[in-house]
Amino acid sequence: MVKPSLNMEFTCPLCGGHGLSLPEGYTDSSMATCDACGTDIATWGQLKAVAAERAGPGAPQAFKGLSSVKGSPRSR
Repeated sequence: MVKPSLNMEFTCPLCGGHGLSLPEGYTDSSMATCDACGTDIATWGQLKAVAAERAGPGAPQAFKGLSSVKGSPRSR
């Protein structure tokens, strides 16, 4: 499976790590975790919604129609 990519920076609120992991065969409801400490961060769907919100009107078609997410992961 191709490794997913979002155009946003991430910082774990617990350890300060910058990488995220998804389980094999992930879906929008799969939990993304911090690579460094394993803390649950947000679902893949929530992360895509945050990326789309931050991208603004020129967001890729794949992100259109996703809603804003409260409690989004911290970023730099």
